[in-house]
Amino acid sequence: MKPFDFIIIGGGIAGLLTAYFLRDFKTILIDENGILEGASKAAGAFLFPKVGFDTAYTRFINNGIVNALNFYQSLGVDTNKKGVLILPRDEKDIEKFKKYEKEIKLPFKKIDNGFYFKDGGVIEVEEVKEKIKVDYEIKKVYTIYKEDFWIVNGYKTKNIILATGIKNLIDIPYIKIRPIWGERIEGESEYKELKYHFHKNCSLAVVNKKTKIGATHKRDYIGFVNE
Repeated sequence: MKPFDFIIIGGGIAGLLTAYFLRDFKTILIDENGILEGASKAAGAFLFPKVGFDTAYTRFINNGIVNALNFYQSLGVDTNKKGVLILPRDEKDIEKFKKYEKEIKLPFKKIDNGFYFKDGGVIEVEEVKEKIKVDYEIKKVYTIYKEDFWIVNGYKTKNIILATGIKNLIDIPYIKIRPIWGERIEGESEYKELKYHFHKNCSLAVVNKKTKIGATHKRDYIGFVNE
């Protein structure tokens, strides 16, 4: 029975980066579809700050965006970092943005009732796959149980890390979360580039002559749970 220090289940961006930072240990990542093939691929890899009141959650998200941009750049991944203009959706949002303006900690400029952040970029999923290499298997997890070690598909480990997104694993009591599903449309563009990226009702970018439109507004999505 093959031993590992860590077994990571789920090959989205969370599982992939966890495996990358644990690469000095004996680590294996398992996903039934492969690396970055689920919601992480559909989400379009928009790295945009969050606009809102100055809460621990907002600071966590925005610090994460800045760190992610720096991390990808250190690996030579093109972040297409030309900033993002985040616009209010309606009159109610315009009033909210007036309140948010005093709360924002990241550097920004006011443009058209919205906020322009220089820390806004878009990455190509295929380039991330090329630059971040980890040991992984494309395989469905069909058995998990505990003896002296955790046994996963015939492998044993002291540590399991679940990065399964909205999917549940049989016989594993998991945190119940409200699923949020991402969608993306991508196609050839008549525009070679835009001055910066945009976010209003959804995210918009033009990268390598391709228009990318993405959103994560499908809440309580159950289409892929327990498949």
